[in-house]
Amino acid sequence: MGIATVSCCLIRCCASTSEHLRAPVLCTRMRRAGRARSTRAAACIADQLAPPVRSNHGAGMDFMKWLNSLGDLLYEVMSWLVFYPVTLARTILHPIATMNYADRELRDAEDEQFSDTLNPPLFLILSLLLTQAIDSVLGGNTNPIIASSRGLAALIDDDTTLLMLRLILFSMFPLMMATRLLRARRERLTREHLKAPFYAQCYACAPFALFLGIGVSLGHAELPAARTGGAMLAGICIVAYLGVQARWFGHHLQQGLGRGLLNAVAGFVQATVLSIAIGLMFVNG
Repeated sequence: MGIATVSCCLIRCCASTSEHLRAPVLCTRMRRAGRARSTRAAACIADQLAPPVRSNHGAGMDFMKWLNSLGDLLYEVMSWLVFYPVTLARTILHPIATMNYADRELRDAEDEQFSDTLNPPLFLILSLLLTQAIDSVLGGNTNPIIASSRGLAALIDDDTTLLMLRLILFSMFPLMMATRLLRARRERLTREHLKAPFYAQCYACAPFALFLGIGVSLGHAELPAARTGGAMLAGICIVAYLGVQARWFGHHLQQGLGRGLLNAVAGFVQATVLSIAIGLMFVNG
């Protein structure tokens, strides 16, 4: 019994000693693992906070993309010098055919539309821009809307905002004519249904806005002959525009020229009233 008791005591002492020896080793390993995890976490945070480093090669590629975009823009703007006169001649000489051409082009793929002319909204915008340039040359003085600071006129403080106002006023004519056609056809008024007649009407409205603007600008001239010529030009523009609209309504609604003229006059009156109402808010403040 004595030997057995001594053996048990020796075994317990050895186990206790081994546990004490292992404890520091385990603590050391845990501290090392903790430091490793802290180091990895700090490195990850530093990577997230550090600003991205752009290589010279990447900067060079961005510069080349910018040059290519600038070249595309230059070509697009210069092409207007060719295609604006072409589009203007087609709308004056063959107005109904050009308006029907707009309907057909919208059925093509987007990148194939209006490849040999300007698209209708752009054609209208450039016509108004040309009108404004002619007005500044013939008028000579600052536009009274720009000079005024009363009411809504304070929003029109430069040529760019004046061009936007002109665009809103003259866009009423394509909008009212296109809307009237859809109502006469009893079609649902949706963006998809409105787009084709609106685009066609932009082709008709652009030369009307251009020559009407020139006529009004001539009316501001000091020479009596210029005023007379401006009044005659404005009158001819209105008559020609109504004639085109009468033919367009007659063609699409399959009705006679007389009923087409009634639709044209009704749409013209609606657009004129809206344009005058909007313009008076800027003139009178």
